[in-house]
Amino acid sequence: MNPPDMTPPDRPRFPESRDLSTLRRADFGECVGDEFTTADEDFVLRLRQAESFGSRVDPQSGRPFSCIFKGPDEPVLAQGIVDLRHPRLGSLSIFLVPIGPAADGMQYEAVFT
Repeated sequence: MNPPDMTPPDRPRFPESRDLSTLRRADFGECVGDEFTTADEDFVLRLRQAESFGSRVDPQSGRPFSCIFKGPDEPVLAQGIVDLRHPRLGSLSIFLVPIGPAADGMQYEAVFT
């Protein structure tokens, strides 16, 4: 028997943690423009793009691909694994690298190979 859902009613429910190896570029492509929040809900990133790159792109997964996220100017997240949540994709532990500021905030990149 599963334990009862203890999510407070004012907080969104997120699907279970996802195995990153199962995610495709198309999964992220459907989320461009969406917000991803850190697990502690202190930080919000918006997905700007999800694009395949390289000369050997797998037709099924779209790998390799990268995702570009935008966050606020400050504070800047350090390079490393960040636990993100998204209503459709669930909980994701993604290695993010700050790649520099844009006109409207700091940009971060995650690469999936």
